[in-house]
Amino acid sequence: MSYARIIALLPRLMDTRSTEDYCCGPTMVKQLIEQWGLRPIEKGNRLTVYDRVDVDAAIERKKMAEFLEA
Repeated sequence: MSYARIIALLPRLMDTRSTEDYCCGPTMVKQLIEQWGLRPIEKGNRLTVYDRVDVDAAIERKKMAEFLEA
């Protein structure tokens, strides 16, 4: 099944480029992966797929940590 068909069936899945756009850049995605527990659903040589719910959860963990530090 092609990536386009998968996205049509499950629109909350995102590839790496879409995830970077959603999170304001590759450095933010890297930070979410390293520090806040973001894990891809599928990681391959040419395609890495993230679930939008997992991305949102990692962003919320980051926000809560920053809120508690302030």
